[in-house]
Amino acid sequence: MSSLFSFASDHPIATVCGAAAAASATYYVLKNRDISRPTASRKKNYNVPKGQVLLFQVDRNCLVPSLAGFALKLETYLRMAKIPYQNDYSFTMSSKGKIPWIIVNGQEVADSSFCIEHLNREFSVDLDAKLSPNEKALSRMMTKTMEENTFWATIEQTRLYDANEEWLDMIDVRSNWRSFFKNDGPRIVKGYSWGHGIGRHSAEEIHNIGEQDLRAFSAILGDKKYFLADTPTTVDACMFGFLANIFYATPKSCYCYQLLKTELTNLIDYIERMKEKFWPDWEEITAAAPRGSRGD
Repeated sequence: MSSLFSFASDHPIATVCGAAAAASATYYVLKNRDISRPTASRKKNYNVPKGQVLLFQVDRNCLVPSLAGFALKLETYLRMAKIPYQNDYSFTMSSKGKIPWIIVNGQEVADSSFCIEHLNREFSVDLDAKLSPNEKALSRMMTKTMEENTFWATIEQTRLYDANEEWLDMIDVRSNWRSFFKNDGPRIVKGYSWGHGIGRHSAEEIHNIGEQDLRAFSAILGDKKYFLADTPTTVDACMFGFLANIFYATPKSCYCYQLLKTELTNLIDYIERMKEKFWPDWEEITAAAPRGSRGD
């Protein structure tokens, strides 16, 4: 269900597309009450235990724990940092009109990067403590490239435009969601991608952008276990959140999946390594996810 979820995700420019797109998506579901996951009303009190995080995100899926790369990034970080948390799948928006977001020790924080910064302070965590200033700078540049550029050229381009029907069959969503993602979703995203700038390019040009980004990430990773250190750092949460969505949850006919599968195999090894280390319950989660074909 990536595209609607991405409308409300926390891309700082427009993550297909920030608050404005979230408003569009919210307006749609509120006017169409038969949608299976309408935006939920906010509660006055969530009663989150002290020292625990309540993570608001999208529902589980049969392919990946979250079809929204930003949500998978943040949940992976929580696991990496060993911060106790629970999920809320109600599709409740933050005060900024976006997801994912968190409540921790009585405070609400929106935007996955802001959430990580806040959690680092709140729990005295620093996964980047051993990185040099240059490595920290590279970490930021990689994160912003993935979130501001690669995401659009790979996940959104392939799911909504290159192979929409194939993607809808893969994620096995209910019929009312399928109709939205086939019709309204691409139209809404197209408008926001035009504003972002990437939507002004041809599909071939967008593919080239995504390919060059993925090749750059592969070159940076090389034969290392993780991107910047012997142990995972914050950038690995981001890289995994989006690369896992490209590998597991974009159509196999699409250029970015084929590129990983045939040439950039070190990225696949990396995805599997992160999955094994931080998501031992991956198969259990995806097997139990709601599926349209069984009428959940």
